[in-house]
Amino acid sequence: MLEDEDIDCELETIMPEREYATLLVNRERIHPKDYEPLLHLIDKNKLIVDGDAIERTIIDRYITSNQKEHLSEIQVPVLT
Repeated sequence: MLEDEDIDCELETIMPEREYATLLVNRERIHPKDYEPLLHLIDKNKLIVDGDAIERTIIDRYITSNQKEHLSEIQVPVLT
């Protein structure tokens, strides 16, 4: 997607600029257990969860049939 591209889509979401703890998962789907290392990182660094997690699929089967290339992301808003 180009930065200057004007998009008019009800599915478009612009995430607010803030701090996020982020974990990339080498799978198309995120599992509940994927949150464990991210929550451990948040706790270890004495961060405070400040909102709901965001799950995003970056590379899925529609982009590549190679499952080793699938990629998803978890972002949790935090206060430092």
